[in-house]
Amino acid sequence: MNEFKPEWEEWLDLNLRLKNCKNIMFQKSLDEGYSYNLIHAKLGIDYIVEEKNTSDTKSIALRTAIKLNARNLEIYKIPNFLTSDECDAIIRMIDSSDLQTSSTQNAGKGPDAEINSYRTSKTCYFYGENNIADIESRISKTLGINDRFAEKMQGQKYEVGQEFKVHTDSFDDLLVKHNNGQRTWTFMIYLNDVEEGGYTAFPYAYFSSKPEKGAAIIWNNLDKNNKINIFSTHCGKPIIKGNKYILTKWFKDTETQLDLKNSICDHHFLPIFHPVGFEKITLKLECVEAIKTWMQENNSKFVTEGNKDNYTRTIRSNILSLDNVPSEIMKKFNSVFADMLTKWIHYKTELTHIATYGIREYLKGSVLPNHYDKFNTHVISAIIHLDSDKPWELYIEDHNFKPHKITMEYGDIVFYESTTCLHGRPTKYEGEFYRNMYIHFKPERW
Repeated sequence: MNEFKPEWEEWLDLNLRLKNCKNIMFQKSLDEGYSYNLIHAKLGIDYIVEEKNTSDTKSIALRTAIKLNARNLEIYKIPNFLTSDECDAIIRMIDSSDLQTSSTQNAGKGPDAEINSYRTSKTCYFYGENNIADIESRISKTLGINDRFAEKMQGQKYEVGQEFKVHTDSFDDLLVKHNNGQRTWTFMIYLNDVEEGGYTAFPYAYFSSKPEKGAAIIWNNLDKNNKINIFSTHCGKPIIKGNKYILTKWFKDTETQLDLKNSICDHHFLPIFHPVGFEKITLKLECVEAIKTWMQENNSKFVTEGNKDNYTRTIRSNILSLDNVPSEIMKKFNSVFADMLTKWIHYKTELTHIATYGIREYLKGSVLPNHYDKFNTHVISAIIHLDSDKPWELYIEDHNFKPHKITMEYGDIVFYESTTCLHGRPTKYEGEFYRNMYIHFKPERW
C-alpha cells in the first residue's frame, strides 16, 4: 500500500509523539502491507534489526525476576507469573489434549526423536489457542526477546514415577543445524504444587527448585561465550506422590517463527519501582475536594481540546486549564501526591514533579488507545477521577504484562508506572462526560 489509512497514520503520530521505538513502528507498518518508501518518508529511518530484537543474552529484560543463588548459572525466578485460575485452565487443556510420550534427541544416534526411559513424561503441543498465545507473548516480553526466536510452547505432565534424567536443553553441535539453531534461554512455569517429589535439580550448580504453582524459573543454557554451559545441566526428579504439570518455552539464537510480529520495545527494558506497577486506591483528599469544587465553579470554562499531535485520538474532548486554580491548592495537591507516590515506590528515589495535567473531559465516543508515556519524564504517575455519568474501563498491564481492567468512581486514584505499564481506554465511551486529572513525576537521576 502506498498510502496510510487514517487510523494507521494516527497510530504512527501517537507513537512518534511518545518517542517510541521507530524500528518497531517500521516493522509493524511493513507487516500491515505498507510500502517501504512510504514508511521511510514518514519515520525518516531505514529499517534495521536492532540488538533488542535478537536473542543476545545481554539484551535480556527480566525486570521482575529474582536472581537465584546457583553456582556458575544465570537463573531467575518470578513467583506468581501465572494466576491460580490460569494454571488450572491450562492443566485442563493439557489433560484434554492428545498427550504423547515425551521424546529426546541424541547426536550420537542421529537427529530423530526417540522414546526411552530417560524421559518418561507426557507432552502436548499448542497451536495458537488464545490464552496460550497471550502467555507466550507475555513470556517473550518478560525476557525481552523477539517472539520470532522462540519455539512453540509445550505442556508436560508427569505422573508418579515419571522423570526426566540429567540433560541440557542446549544441543550438541551435530544437532544445532537440524534444530535450526542453538537453544539459549529456557522459560518454565509450574502449573501446580506437587505433593511430593518433582523438583527441578541442577546438580552441577548445587541448586534445586521446588514446584510452586504459578511460578516461573528462567535460565540461560549458554555461558558468557555463548557456549553450552555445563552448569545448566538439570533433571526433573521422579514424582513420588501426585502429578506435576509444567509449561516450557525455549528460545534460540536464530529466528524460528518468521510469521510472528515483534512485540518487544524499549519500554520493556526500563527500570521498575513497584512490584506490580499499578494500584487503585480509594481515598478522600482535601486537595482533590478543593479542585473538584473549583472545577464545578468553573464548569463553563472547558474548551475543546485540539489533539494536534493525536496523542489521545479522542473523537471529542475538552480541557480545563489549571492555570487559575489558587496557588495554595495546587501547591498542596502536588506536595500530597509527591509524598504518596514516593511512599508507593517504597522510597526508592526522590521524585521530581513534571506536570499536573489539566482536567480532561472525555465526551461520548472518546477512545484513548493503549500506549506508554514519555521515556524521559512521565515515569511515576497518578490518575485522579473527578466526575462521570457512566463507568469507563481503564486497561493496564502489570510488570508481568498481564492485562487488567479497572473502573473508577469519584474518590478513586490509580497510581501507575506510566512509562513501563501499557495503558489506555481502548473502548468507546458510552456516557456524556468523563473527567480525569493526571500528575506525573520522574525519579531522581532518571
